[in-house]
Amino acid sequence: MGVMSALSKSRVKTFKIWHGHDLLMRIEREPFLRSYYFNSPAIPLFVPSSIYFKDMERNLTDFDVPGGIKSIEDRINEVMAFLIDNKNKIFVLHAFGGFGKSHFLRQFPRQTVDARIGREIWFIRDGIRDVRDAIQDEIGVRDGDTEKHKYIFVLDDADRAVDVKDILNCVNKSGVDAKLIIALRTAGLPALDEVIDSVRCRELTVVSSIPQWSNEELKMLLKTAAQKDQIDNEDEIAKKYPNPFFIVRIGLNISRRSDYDFLRIKQAILESLLNDARNILSGDNIDVKELLLQLALITPINSTDSHTIAKLAQKANVDEQNMKSILDKFSRGGVLRGIGSILRFIPDMIGDVYLLEAMRTLTEDSRKQTFLYWLDTHSKNIFCNLGATLRYGEQDCLAPMVTDVVSGWINNVGKFDSYEKRRVLENLEEICYLIPDKAIDMLWVFMDTPDLNTDAFGPTVVRLMSPSGMVEIPRLAGEV
Repeated sequence: MGVMSALSKSRVKTFKIWHGHDLLMRIEREPFLRSYYFNSPAIPLFVPSSIYFKDMERNLTDFDVPGGIKSIEDRINEVMAFLIDNKNKIFVLHAFGGFGKSHFLRQFPRQTVDARIGREIWFIRDGIRDVRDAIQDEIGVRDGDTEKHKYIFVLDDADRAVDVKDILNCVNKSGVDAKLIIALRTAGLPALDEVIDSVRCRELTVVSSIPQWSNEELKMLLKTAAQKDQIDNEDEIAKKYPNPFFIVRIGLNISRRSDYDFLRIKQAILESLLNDARNILSGDNIDVKELLLQLALITPINSTDSHTIAKLAQKANVDEQNMKSILDKFSRGGVLRGIGSILRFIPDMIGDVYLLEAMRTLTEDSRKQTFLYWLDTHSKNIFCNLGATLRYGEQDCLAPMVTDVVSGWINNVGKFDSYEKRRVLENLEEICYLIPDKAIDMLWVFMDTPDLNTDAFGPTVVRLMSPSGMVEIPRLAGEV
């Protein structure tokens, strides 16, 4: 009676009393609620956006720019049209690092709710558990004879996810009424395209991209981050550093210091990473700079992969258990983010920038040895990460070691089967802009082999012909 009396004095308008058994049954059918509120030991793969960004993106700054950013708003309009379309089930959004994928993923759920699309939005924490089991245990269990749910599943960073094929198959064949939104860096799009084709989802897929932001958008973001109505030399800043991530950092620097020395800002970003890592490992006898370089080269990594842990431990001169502890400290301290057992930098761009700057400080022989140490086990991640450094500075220091690798491919072309040749071409696409002439030599050698069709060469040719490739190859393009 005392409880009811207390409630009557508050602003409670409705107080529904559930039958204990009915309430228990509903809780049993909500795995996320059991985990989050009732201390269930099971860790869910599917979580709401608020939980996903709280756990995975807690160090990223998110700005609401007055009037919005057209490059992002147009993509949100596209995804809203996709959600009400009865045919397509997969929406792929790709962009260069720092161009606003995370901002897009934060924004579109709000508009989806406002538009009353009628679908629940769940983000996928790749690597937490087997996606096929999760579909059955976390999604399928929620439906009853009279209650059917509709879903929007969201997979971020698909270029480095491990279960993309299984996720696509589950969305396409599980019988769950779901649409899938995939976000990834542009560098990973060819690999995703191959997976989409392999599971026969091409006709159900819409592909879009966040384009280069306009100068006006960059200037608006700059002023928002700096909290100023006008900024001296804003046109020059937007033209010289046309990456939203760095524009935000420059704006934050201006808000505190009223200047925009980009080299100093970039150095401050890297020093902050180093200082954080050193503070986290203050009790460990570790060469932090060297360990961060190894991680920047090969992330994302699986913390349960004993071979990777062993190689990292050998490089750091510690035992494997100590290395696991170090990675756990990095994850808890905010240097790395853990998505299940998968570890990566916060954000990925920090690792890319650090990789380029750290490689510059090494001798040519040291760069080559670092590269070769991981090449046999982590080639896909290595080439993806090297390719991502394109937008953050000159990579002349990387050309000699990459040239040696491609020369080795050319000399051993007769030893590759068709599968291995396709993998080589995927890797070549990531780094061809560094060594365009040698890349063309590689393409010519592969064109003489009968087990590849011309489609296999297209992505590399397109990359070479793009402005970042800085080489004209019209005759080669004509042949392909």
